[in-house]
Amino acid sequence: MKIAILNTGNELLRGTTLNTNLSFAGMMLTSAGEEADCALAVPDEPAMIKDALGLLLENHDLVIVTGGLGPTADDLTRDIVCELLNLQQHEDPGLRAGLEEYWHSRHPERNAPASYYAQSMVPEHAEIMDNHNGSAPGLWIEGEYLKRKALVALLPGPPSEFEPMFCDEFLPRLHARRGQQIFTERIMVSNTPEIIAQEKVESVISPNIRAAYCASAEGTRIFLTGNDHNQTCEFMEKIKKMFGCSVLTNGHLDLAGELAERLSELGCTLATAESCTGGMISAAITAQPGISSIYLGGVVCYSNQSKQRELGVTAEILERHGAVSAECARAMAEGVCRRFGAKAGIAVTGIAGPGGGTVHKPVGLVYIGAMYNGKVVDRRLDLRGNRAKIRQCATAQALILLREMLMS
Repeated sequence: MKIAILNTGNELLRGTTLNTNLSFAGMMLTSAGEEADCALAVPDEPAMIKDALGLLLENHDLVIVTGGLGPTADDLTRDIVCELLNLQQHEDPGLRAGLEEYWHSRHPERNAPASYYAQSMVPEHAEIMDNHNGSAPGLWIEGEYLKRKALVALLPGPPSEFEPMFCDEFLPRLHARRGQQIFTERIMVSNTPEIIAQEKVESVISPNIRAAYCASAEGTRIFLTGNDHNQTCEFMEKIKKMFGCSVLTNGHLDLAGELAERLSELGCTLATAESCTGGMISAAITAQPGISSIYLGGVVCYSNQSKQRELGVTAEILERHGAVSAECARAMAEGVCRRFGAKAGIAVTGIAGPGGGTVHKPVGLVYIGAMYNGKVVDRRLDLRGNRAKIRQCATAQALILLREMLMS
């Protein structure tokens, strides 16, 4: 099957958003035994989307389109596909009801604008791909273009919506089209580089199982796909045993989600103290639903004075060891637990760069501290990369440190 990918969005071409959807789609297609031979990115301009889509449909059996499915004025991909394939649209009552529920659960004080319900329009000969992480449904559309069969899959642009829909809705349809069923199992292996994860998995993988990998600052996500559900699950259990406690529990694919669940099970409250990460840890924690039952609060203490005033870090520690030190990280963890009355605490202090480093304390030097039930530990990190990467890695490592304490 000849497959092409069309990514839409001004943000992709302006460089303000990294096109992770393309790499994820390529990785998952490869693991499923397929491969895209062409990919294009175009802005949210109807004429350019139409021209690009028409060009791809001329020479491909399937075109995967990302973006342009939301309720705003520049979300036009569905209409453009219908124009090219000469398809009529109708409102789906089930989608309409789901959209109403989704809106009122988030905005109970006001009604949705009329344009919001454009997301309930479905082309003829189309299947709805459910979106469990947003409002815009995906669409699997069959039609005809220039007297040849055409197949277009429309998926939302946000990666948090695109990735699960690609795995759970798109891939099964792709394999059903080929007369095959596909089953996908996924895990997150924390604090493990992709090359290590791949080396271990590939050394034992079955010929009937395909693996794909997605690395991040937190570790590596491993995706296994196969045509036999039991075999795929059995092999995933084998992989879990191989990586042991590094595998996030209960299907979690991010550290903050698993950490929130574990703290809740333990009845343990949490507070955070951050310097160089500037609130990134608290942002990751508070992104989890129901977190208010365990997360008490956080403090961003950038200056020495704020570390003293807000967290009780002593002048002696700052003068003798400096703000970027194990002693300061430990004091910050203790201080934030004391201030909020939390049983667990996370603290980070470091030099994210590009300036501020010295010979003895270079850019990338970060100390993290964690406290749990009165016990405090610290860890030194020597990180590389630009400011953004150092902050991302420091955030991940701080969550990993507390995770290790909870597990021990």
